[in-house]
Amino acid sequence: MRYISVVLRSWYLLLVVLLAACSVDTSALVPEGSGPRDSATDSGVGDACIPTAETCNETDDDCDGTVDEGFDTSIDPENCGACGAACNPDPANAAPSCTGGMCQPDCDLGFADCNGDESDGCEANLARSETCGTCDVSCAPPTPLCQASATLSTCVADCTVGTTLCGTSCIDTETDVLNCSGCGVACPDRPHAVRECMAGGCGFRCDDGWDDCDGDPANGCEASLDDIATCGRCSRTCSRPNTIPSCLGRRCAFVCEAGFLDCDRLSSTGCEVPRTDPANCGACGAVCDTTNATGGCGTGACVLTCDMGFADCNTDGSDGCEAHLDDDLMNCGACGAGCSAGEVCTAGACLSSCPGACMDDCDVAAPCGCAGDSCDFTCGTSNCNVDCVGSTTTCTADDDGTASNFVGSCLDGADCDFGLRGTSSIEVNCSGTGTDCVIECRDSSNCFVACDDGAECVVDCQNTRTCEFTSCSGTMIDCGGNDIVCNRACP
Repeated sequence: MRYISVVLRSWYLLLVVLLAACSVDTSALVPEGSGPRDSATDSGVGDACIPTAETCNETDDDCDGTVDEGFDTSIDPENCGACGAACNPDPANAAPSCTGGMCQPDCDLGFADCNGDESDGCEANLARSETCGTCDVSCAPPTPLCQASATLSTCVADCTVGTTLCGTSCIDTETDVLNCSGCGVACPDRPHAVRECMAGGCGFRCDDGWDDCDGDPANGCEASLDDIATCGRCSRTCSRPNTIPSCLGRRCAFVCEAGFLDCDRLSSTGCEVPRTDPANCGACGAVCDTTNATGGCGTGACVLTCDMGFADCNTDGSDGCEAHLDDDLMNCGACGAGCSAGEVCTAGACLSSCPGACMDDCDVAAPCGCAGDSCDFTCGTSNCNVDCVGSTTTCTADDDGTASNFVGSCLDGADCDFGLRGTSSIEVNCSGTGTDCVIECRDSSNCFVACDDGAECVVDCQNTRTCEFTSCSGTMIDCGGNDIVCNRACP
């Protein structure tokens, strides 16, 4: 009976362990040497679950989303019928057992629980005449004696050869634990062990799940094989660096301590990698990439400070600050600021690129733009507005002598040539290191040129009534000897 219940319990626990090993949740308790053993929970984040060894307490201790895995209260003597409801741990002449959620001692051979009281174990000696073979057999004349047998004791009139009459029992003193070598010489009861009498000498063997690890017979089988210090055998300890160990089904299982990972999959090293490792930030193989950034791994997540002009728009620290805000069509100037179809992103701004004719509809609200292209604009008869931006931009704008107003920008390294004659009003902003501007304002009414921030400008304003400019630095102004009004003297 004990053997069957132990086998069933062992198979159940082994099944639970194997199921845990197959779980995709990396925080599950799993056996030594099989499957992931690190918790996905980072203790540094808010009220996140902090993993501990799973116990029977109706709580998800190991943070895997399952409560009390590895425990079956229908067969577990330490949690029989409910968590924490333990059976008598060492009943007399028996081992503890739980069947159907009820404590029932597993009796040693030759004993029985006749009074149904779990607290005193198996109190009935089946070699006595009062309970000969079974609880309900009492020997009486003409067969008042109980003949002890390894299979089934029976009532007899006289003891058979080779047995000794001890009281009303016919005993083999070579094997009987209560009369070992002689009547009344009982073998001592040892914790978690079955008494044995062999050749008239006392000994013991350990209950299933227990062992005599210290070699001291006085304390019997003191070591539980479900303990992390003696898991399955005396010499096996489940302790590993940076882990929370458990012993399930007499096999070691581990959960990584919060803040650590098991990346080499070696049991001997435990959970050897801190979650703050830049090469394993929060998960094995999760690398913090500092491309276009500075920083590293914080409490299980990459913490980056992006370089000027860059951003981590996909919030994935493994590729650094991947977005170049100056020219990223999907993140132009800011994360998520996408440019529309037909636009380009230059200097962090979405601009329309319309190489070709710049006609009347190019006004202040919607100027024609050239960014990263080679553009040649021909202005029409009314307002003409052109923006040219970027170091890869070459921009040319001409008119046919009939345009009323021209407003142009040449910025951030663009190369611009504005050839305008006879236009009523001309206004040009030319700025940025590496920007080159040639502005022809001949035969116009008014011409204003702002040449700033390191730009190089050539301005020709012959026969223009009013010609103004803001800087002579890097600027050549050709006044042509005409009647020109300037806000500074021509160089």
